[in-house]
Amino acid sequence: MVLAAHKYLRNVYDHATRVLHSDGADPTRIAFHVDRISSDALPVLLELASESECQGNVLPIDWLEGISTLFAEVVACYGWSG
Repeated sequence: MVLAAHKYLRNVYDHATRVLHSDGADPTRIAFHVDRISSDALPVLLELASESECQGNVLPIDWLEGISTLFAEVVACYGWSG
């Protein structure tokens, strides 16, 4: 499950950063990826954190926080407020 979640999160991050860094990315595409981060990626991270806590901190909390920070930086970098 952790490997699948990592692959999924990496995919969301890679697509979002590629679109957000492209020249002339339209607001609709940016909104789609920001929404995907908040609606899809963050719940996966929360589930990983919850499962990790229930299983005696199998995943390092620093790793989970680092990924969360990366997603937050993507959104904040573009001043997106929704």
